[in-house]
Amino acid sequence: MKNNSNIGRNLNFLIRDKKTKKWLGVTCMSSDFLDLTPRDEFIGWDRTRKTQKMINHTCIGSTIVPIQPLGYNLVGGKLLALLCLSDTVEKTWEYQYKDKLVGVTTTSLYGKTKEIPLSQYDRLKHWKKMGWTAGSVSYEPTKPTRMMIQNWLKKNHTYKYFEWYVAKKDTGQPHKRDHRNRSHTFTYNQLSIDKKLIKSDHARGIYFGELYENTREFLKEEIEQDKLIRKFDNSTQALTELWKNKYAKKRLASLTKQGRVSTETHFYDDIIYLSWEETKQKYLPQVGR
Repeated sequence: MKNNSNIGRNLNFLIRDKKTKKWLGVTCMSSDFLDLTPRDEFIGWDRTRKTQKMINHTCIGSTIVPIQPLGYNLVGGKLLALLCLSDTVEKTWEYQYKDKLVGVTTTSLYGKTKEIPLSQYDRLKHWKKMGWTAGSVSYEPTKPTRMMIQNWLKKNHTYKYFEWYVAKKDTGQPHKRDHRNRSHTFTYNQLSIDKKLIKSDHARGIYFGELYENTREFLKEEIEQDKLIRKFDNSTQALTELWKNKYAKKRLASLTKQGRVSTETHFYDDIIYLSWEETKQKYLPQVGR
């Protein structure tokens, strides 16, 4: 599927099995969301302290995708979610951005649905559920639609078009941050397009992993970095053992007993011939496992 990277920081990881050298999945750690009310209330954050600098000490697992059949047979998504809290991620974040990483956020993919009542993060050790998102998610317009928006802006709001699509900073970056979403929102408002056509109102679960016993105190600037106390062993080995013994073995044993172990490695050819509704019905229950 197409991936649209978050604005800001992004660290991409490929996860590979040490013995077989096979790929197990991909993750991306990105700049954390500025506003997630349940998480912010849990931490005790006020917006000024958070936005000035402390948000840089947390990140979000924006992409957590296991390869099949690892995801289905052995709940590979749980392995990748645990590895988002690993010392590898923590050290890489600090090396790359010079900020101590003390907590990680993520959100569930589908929210509250009948097909998937639970997320892979529910009851996953070291991840705490904060609540649900209150906002809506914008649909991604197709390329022809994006070009129509640009052409309409160029003709009807030339200055706005210049500001968003032409003007550059000295660094070569766009003059306006998040210019594409800004231009889309402006156009939708000007044309009075029904919100039902551009946004999906479904709540997604919010989860937060604290790497230190006093993560919250640090994020509220009540203690300095040298006072942080490690909450758990976040080495790759320890997290992998946790996944293997607590989750993977139980899942495989259950599937084996029911005769439901998957031997499929790829299903893309099948999807080519299915409609979106048929694809959801056949494969949606496997997502997030």
